[in-house]
Amino acid sequence: MAAAGIRSFGKRVASGSRRPARRAPGRRLALVAVGLAAVILAVALLRAPSGSDDVIPRGVTVAGADLGGLTRQQAVQVLETHLARLETAPVTLTFEGRTWQPTLAELGGNIDLERTLDRATERQSLLARLRTELLGSAPEPVPLYVTLDQRQLDQYLSRLAGEIDRPPSIPRLELRDGQLLLHEPQPGVRVDQGRLREAVIHALQRLEPSTVEIPVQAVPAAYSEQDVERAVATLRGFLSQPLTLTFEGRTWEIDPETVATLLLLVERPEAPAGQRLAVRFAEEQTASYLGTLLGDLWRPAKDAEVAWDGQRVVAVSESQDGLELDLPAMLAALDEAIERGASEVPVQVKRIEPAISSGNLEELGIRELIGVGETVYAGSSPERAHNIRVAAEYLDGTLIPPGATFSFNEAIGPITEERGYREGYVILAEETVPGIGGGVCQVATTTFRAAFFAGLPFVERHPHRYRVLWYELDGWPVGFDAAIFQPGADLKFQNTTGAHILVQTEVTEEKLYVYLYGTSLGYDVELAGPEIANEVPPPPDVEEVDPSLAPGERRQVEWAKAGMDVTITRVFKRGGQVVQTERFFTRYQPWGNKYLVGPAPAEEPTPVVEEPVPTPGDQTPVDPETGEQPAGEETPVPEEPAASPTPEG
Repeated sequence: MAAAGIRSFGKRVASGSRRPARRAPGRRLALVAVGLAAVILAVALLRAPSGSDDVIPRGVTVAGADLGGLTRQQAVQVLETHLARLETAPVTLTFEGRTWQPTLAELGGNIDLERTLDRATERQSLLARLRTELLGSAPEPVPLYVTLDQRQLDQYLSRLAGEIDRPPSIPRLELRDGQLLLHEPQPGVRVDQGRLREAVIHALQRLEPSTVEIPVQAVPAAYSEQDVERAVATLRGFLSQPLTLTFEGRTWEIDPETVATLLLLVERPEAPAGQRLAVRFAEEQTASYLGTLLGDLWRPAKDAEVAWDGQRVVAVSESQDGLELDLPAMLAALDEAIERGASEVPVQVKRIEPAISSGNLEELGIRELIGVGETVYAGSSPERAHNIRVAAEYLDGTLIPPGATFSFNEAIGPITEERGYREGYVILAEETVPGIGGGVCQVATTTFRAAFFAGLPFVERHPHRYRVLWYELDGWPVGFDAAIFQPGADLKFQNTTGAHILVQTEVTEEKLYVYLYGTSLGYDVELAGPEIANEVPPPPDVEEVDPSLAPGERRQVEWAKAGMDVTITRVFKRGGQVVQTERFFTRYQPWGNKYLVGPAPAEEPTPVVEEPVPTPGDQTPVDPETGEQPAGEETPVPEEPAASPTPEG
């Protein structure tokens, strides 16, 4: 019998007949062979490495990607491709038809490939290798290591909530055909960031792109039905009659329908129950409407226009305060009228004081003449003389505040035909051509001289390209000029006197004067020089065909002048002693004569006429048809202008 507690799995043998069971020889050999093979395989596996440090064992997978047999570098490439979509758009967030697709990095996630591959390349146990080799079973998948920055995730979700969250709307009121209509409000919405965070983390753990519906919570209004009823009652009372605005004896009446379009209900959570909705004027709509309704009231401040009368500065036109709507004060007055049920509201204005007031001219500090500039323009063409007078008129009366930088171009404004300028000659590039405003540089030069003698520091000054003889008349030295061009070259100087400077101009039949009045810097300023060097003779004459001229006509448009380097010096004296000097250098280019000539006359057949017999003593031929002496073939050369054309001058 079998021993107690032991189960026998052999064939039961009858009592008294105990013969050992015989095994077939073939079966024993097969078992021996299998056992031997298993031993050999186990020994081989034990003796063979389970994988090198750089090669991933067979059957290893990461996030569904088979990495078995790959080197570490190959595995990196496979995973980067396999996980690309997970990194660029791991989660699609949706709400009311809108979508957001943040990257893994924006959500604070980061795939740790190094740690993942360290795990993938670990040596397997003998049992795991035997299971893989003998049974063909795959190893356990290697987890993909992903780190998550919770703070960065929360920041992204907070920004997202800012795009979605909305407070509950306020009831909207409308007056239509005399009936007050109430438009029901909409509840507010707030993103449930806690639930959304959990949903996003869960989606990331799936290691494949997924979609998450953004969870939200409804936000109830902070006001009650009682608040609405009170606001409606207030509104009905206010709209029961027109609204009247008043200002200095004038009135403007606004009908209730129009007033209603300017009103809205605003929430006041801190107010007592029943008063948490208030009727108010909408700022933007009210400002726009009143700006149009009261438009003729508004005006900019007007500075006084001043002049020097020989002893002091006086106003030649009075200053005027500016007026503009004081919107904050106006809204407060209107809202107060709603609460009081008032129908008349005074217009709230803001008065703007002018910079130059007629009542405080002594504060300008204009006490004396501080600088004079003069130039001669006699002999200018009518167009040039006209432009000089126009520019001088625009410059006249300019006030330069203390510390400000004077700009000639800004002071006279645009040089255009619309502002009264005519076409004259100007320097453009390397030639003198017709242009609007020829002669204006004479005004700039005269202003330069006034500032020079006032001792004011120059910020910008440009000499002419070549000598302009207008500016050397009356004994003035070469190199004492200034050129301007619009847009571009300007004449600028700074007012360092500590007081205002008044610019006045005077145009006589022959001369232009610019006077600067203010407070003297205390210097006696003198002009020294010029120092002339490196003279260069003019280039050869140039002729240019002008189809607008008659055949044979010849007109000179530029006159030859030598090139040279010129330096003049401004000398500052105080008490007869030199305290400062300042040098002004100019390099004038050589300039040649230039003539415009008409096209050659067309050849015509010479008519055959009977040659008249000259009377005794005749020295000049007579035209056979008119009997008059023919005119010369060359048009008389126009008188050279003392100043060759310049940029705007």
